[in-house]
Amino acid sequence: LRARLVDSVATSGREIKLQIGIATHEFIHSLGSRHEHARYDRDDHITVDLTNVAWEMQDQFGKGGDLATVNYTPYEYGSVMHYSANTFTSKGYSLKPKIGRYLQTEGSRYTTFYDLKMLNIYYNCPALDKAVGYFCTK
Repeated sequence: LRARLVDSVATSGREIKLQIGIATHEFIHSLGSRHEHARYDRDDHITVDLTNVAWEMQDQFGKGGDLATVNYTPYEYGSVMHYSANTFTSKGYSLKPKIGRYLQTEGSRYTTFYDLKMLNIYYNCPALDKAVGYFCTK
């Protein structure tokens, strides 16, 4: 189904606009990363409110178990892998931070330090070497 959908969109002649944040988010998924707000410790940082989220989108707010989500980095409200506070809501907020000042910083169009650090950990790359063009030298 997915392949047919992509094929029909690609050959329909319609222009497709893909925002950088969405492309980055999906690319990082392809590298193995999960949503930041799906971490097993998320309840220490956010409250999930599905009151105004359509039922068919509620599965986007699931929480992983402690074995499925290993937390190598601190919780990152601004991660490109974190949904914004009002994602999929008709009104109000679906993801409410426990610390109010983070409400406007949830989600980002760009990768954060911790997004990149997590990928470095996943791929066993402790440092990037500027001398060789920012490639992992390990």
